[in-house]
Amino acid sequence: TDWFFQPLENATSFYSRCAEDLGCKEGQDRLECLRKVPFARFNPSVVALAKDVITGWLHIGRGMVPGAFPFMAFSAVIDGSPAGLTDSPLALMQKGQFNKVPLIVGANKEDGDIFFPVIPVFNPKPSVDFTTFIQTAVKNTTAAQQVLEAYSLDEFGNDGRRGARFMRDVIFQCPARDVARAFADAGGTSYLYVFSFDFGKKWMETIGDCHAMELPFLFRNYEGILGKLFNLTGYEALSDALGCAWMSFVTCHAPQCQQPIPSCADNDAHVPAWPQYDRGNQKFNSIKASPEIGSIQELKYPQDVMSPDSRCDLLASFDLAWDDLARAQYMPNVVVV
Repeated sequence: TDWFFQPLENATSFYSRCAEDLGCKEGQDRLECLRKVPFARFNPSVVALAKDVITGWLHIGRGMVPGAFPFMAFSAVIDGSPAGLTDSPLALMQKGQFNKVPLIVGANKEDGDIFFPVIPVFNPKPSVDFTTFIQTAVKNTTAAQQVLEAYSLDEFGNDGRRGARFMRDVIFQCPARDVARAFADAGGTSYLYVFSFDFGKKWMETIGDCHAMELPFLFRNYEGILGKLFNLTGYEALSDALGCAWMSFVTCHAPQCQQPIPSCADNDAHVPAWPQYDRGNQKFNSIKASPEIGSIQELKYPQDVMSPDSRCDLLASFDLAWDDLARAQYMPNVVVV
């Protein structure tokens, strides 16, 4: 997603401040100085992270920081160099300027549930109402109003649910759709998915199948523990469906091989064929205990397993101002002497 990548001007300012923090001042041979800095000092400590959060609140931090700062302290830079990035990856894909290899891309049904609650880290209020959040993050007032209407209180019921769905759409699912679409438009091959396993009523009412919840089932490292802990049914089938699709993709560049992988023959006989994504059908695989092939539709919450086109197209029509989340709307004027 575009907001994650830093423009060169912002990155130059940010890393200049980082170099100063490491004792490499402007005017000296910074590269040589940085090469002498012990590697451990490049890893921010918990104390340093807390300091960056607090100084961000007080507007005395590092200026134009990466979009996911401080949780992801660094991001790729659009430096204009042919050896680097001449534009955001999505923009390059939309121009057809990418290596046309097969791709699996997708996100989780509740991918935003653990992200909206951490917004207060960017500002000192203990909670953030969705309206103020959008009016701050979306500079265009017309677009901000359209977002508030698209994620209405009537549909979602509370600000937490509105914010979680917005974060899911803008960070994960809509970019996944856009990448799959760019691949298809350029003649590439892409497969779109959403992880939508049912973890049970209590879990689904809190953070659901949130970000990274698919990983234990994909890599088969804790799926048995989670299955027993949550008294899950179908978690073995879920793990088979995920693992076999990924192993097949590595083997034959498709989620299902014409000649199945021996350990996946039984699974492949029971799961539906996973079609390629294209604009005409917009098919995706809803991966759960019994996977289902769906298509992107204009569905309301909570049936919106995959973000509808109307919301994704709206979110693609304006730029987000993540750096403004700690502005005056969230705090009284602070004078630092």
